[in-house]
Amino acid sequence: SEVSVIFTVAGQFYTIEAKDNSTSQSSSLTITQKVICKYVRRELRALHYEDREKFRHALRIFHTMPTVEGKAEYGVDFFNYRDSSMLHLAFKGYDAESDGDVCSPWHKGMGFFTGHWGMVRMAEKVLQLIDPSIAMPYYDYVLDSEKYGADFQTLSSVFTDDYMGAYEPSSNTEVKPLGGFWAALPTPQVIQDDVPHTAAAAAAAYGWVPELSADWGQHHNQHGMITEFYNPDDSEYVVRTGAMCGRRIETLKMPGCAPSTLALKQSSLTGAYSVMFGALHTNMHFFLAGAWNCSVDTAAALEPGGMLSVGKSSKVPSDFMKLAVDSILVSIVNIWKEMYLDGNYISEAELSKSSPPQLSCGLQIDSLNDAEVYAYLASNYSLFTTFESIGDYQMDISYAKLFKKTNGTFVFKEADESEDKALKRFLLKQACTASPISPFATPLGSSADPMFFPIHSYWMKYFARMALTATPDFDWSWDTRETDCWGHGEWDAPGWTDAGLRADGGGSGLRMKNREIMEFFNPSNPRLPYVHDHLEFSCLTGDSEDPPPLSH
Repeated sequence: SEVSVIFTVAGQFYTIEAKDNSTSQSSSLTITQKVICKYVRRELRALHYEDREKFRHALRIFHTMPTVEGKAEYGVDFFNYRDSSMLHLAFKGYDAESDGDVCSPWHKGMGFFTGHWGMVRMAEKVLQLIDPSIAMPYYDYVLDSEKYGADFQTLSSVFTDDYMGAYEPSSNTEVKPLGGFWAALPTPQVIQDDVPHTAAAAAAAYGWVPELSADWGQHHNQHGMITEFYNPDDSEYVVRTGAMCGRRIETLKMPGCAPSTLALKQSSLTGAYSVMFGALHTNMHFFLAGAWNCSVDTAAALEPGGMLSVGKSSKVPSDFMKLAVDSILVSIVNIWKEMYLDGNYISEAELSKSSPPQLSCGLQIDSLNDAEVYAYLASNYSLFTTFESIGDYQMDISYAKLFKKTNGTFVFKEADESEDKALKRFLLKQACTASPISPFATPLGSSADPMFFPIHSYWMKYFARMALTATPDFDWSWDTRETDCWGHGEWDAPGWTDAGLRADGGGSGLRMKNREIMEFFNPSNPRLPYVHDHLEFSCLTGDSEDPPPLSH
């Protein structure tokens, strides 16, 4: 016979006692067994239809319901996409070693692991307030990269209205917000909520990260959108354009088997961080979403008569021309960021006088001769050096593939003279005016896009496998590089608590150190409230097929 039992708390042991009463009481058989209940995190496409719809509807509530209403309906632990965006963008001062970049505790340091794991888990708990049966799914984009290459936007079922939203038709001059089920997801704005941007409000809303409260909600653009400073997007609703400056990337693809396998073969925690933050993570932001209203419509520039239709590319763009253009486009958001941080755009005072506000370096580039264009690239703005630094952590977007030095002068490696001059002018024109960027491509504003959590949940599966298969000589030591950024250190406490991460209502309310958070997310921890559906990776097994969906 069978007996159904519903376990109500994940990450908790239960004692099951089965007693055979078919014989006399004196000789009855009793079996006692301890079991533990866990949620199961699955790949998006492996979700049962009903589970997928529960997840999508709860996530839509997360992206549309104001925090005050959510707390009233679902409890005081509710927060929403806007709160999550402020947290993901929050910073504590400026990093003297990164050209004045903000000190994000979640990026450019080992806090990337623990910070994002905590964000995913806390968002999962919000979804479970809405429907307690939900577990956060993950998106295996490596599988899509290997199977579909540059065509993932149109071929992957993930980017359809049945899953996470189809890409709307777009050009450099016209983009549309997400449609269908995901229509009218509001872009987070400063004025959307009654909660003021104060330390007290941040502590009341979260109680997570008081160190960040002085900067809470201060990371927004000139339009009052909660996004990167250098992103001039003023879209009312979330846009996920599939083109970058009018061109869909063709010669490069999302992170695939190379970084995936490299991450899984690391022999140290710092090595795993380096690969996963850079090659496996960073590029993803710029392939999944793009920018528009750029200084140069790249699709038009490559057509006959366009500014890049020169030399070997006068009739049809050469393979190198397409590679160079795609590499520039995938790097352009980082270039805009560096231009902003280096003070190469007009001042905030001048910005407020322009209509519409525009982050521009103010050059009349069409009137510059080739030597002047080169001087701005090489000396004034150091853009060749910027490319070299980008190549340090973005696989396949490499300075070495694009440039060489001839007689002390930077040239595009396989371009003829006309192509080289045209590409340099193209690079300067695109770099000199920051353009509106889709939230997911910003990338610190990416939590406004509903793809944020399924993508950032994916690396937790890598850590689970790494933790369970590590050899005795695996180096678990923390990165000891000196940093001025709070949140990167092994014993910094970014804000998560044992009680907050657990599902059983127990645990301490004291903030955990980064090392303690990492130990909590070790899959051998019985209090961890979830397991993954499996720990296989397609690049290791050679399986390039979609995960089989469960029966409806």
